[in-house]
Amino acid sequence: MDPQEISLPRLVTSRLVLRRLTVEDADAMFAFVRDPRITEFVSWEAHASIERTVLYLMTVETAYRESDLQEWGVTTRRGGRLVGTCGFARVDLDHARAELGYTIGRRYWGRGYATEAAAEVMRYGFEALDLHRVEAQCAVGNAASERVLVKLGMSCEAVLAERASIRGRFCDVKMFARLRRADERGG
Repeated sequence: MDPQEISLPRLVTSRLVLRRLTVEDADAMFAFVRDPRITEFVSWEAHASIERTVLYLMTVETAYRESDLQEWGVTTRRGGRLVGTCGFARVDLDHARAELGYTIGRRYWGRGYATEAAAEVMRYGFEALDLHRVEAQCAVGNAASERVLVKLGMSCEAVLAERASIRGRFCDVKMFARLRRADERGG
C-alpha cells in the first residue's frame, strides 16, 4: 500500500468516535492544548492563542488532503465533545510499522479515554494498514502515559538516554512496542 493511499476513516468504540479534525474544532481543542500540564512531557509548547490552534488545524486539514496524516480527533459518542487526539505520528509502510501518539484534555484524564482511543487506532493499524509493529515513546517520569501503553499490551524495549528535547532540556525516553501476533492475523 502506497502511503498516498492511506485514508482516515471514522472509528467508533463503545464510548468514543474518532474522526477527522477540522478548523471548526479550534475552540474545543484550544481548551486543552493551552494547558501546560498537557505538554509537560512532549516536545510541543502549549498553545498561547486560539490563532495557534487554528494554524495547527489548517496544517492538519492540508495533511488529510495529501493523505499524509493519521491523527484523529477523539470525541465522546454522547454529546460529541472533542476530548483529545490520537493517531500515528509516523507511518512506515515499507517496514510495516507506525508510531502511536495521543493527547487527552486534563479534565478528561482518568476515564480511560486514551487507552480506548489508542486501542482502536492500533486495531486499525494492524488490520487496515497491515502493520506488523506499533511503537510508542514516553518520557521517563510520564507515569500516566506509561500505564496507558502497558494497558495496550505494549512492552518497554529500551530506555533511550537523552532521546528527546523538551523545551531545551534533554530527557530519557522509554520505547514501547507491540507486535501483531499470529492469532491477531487469524492464523
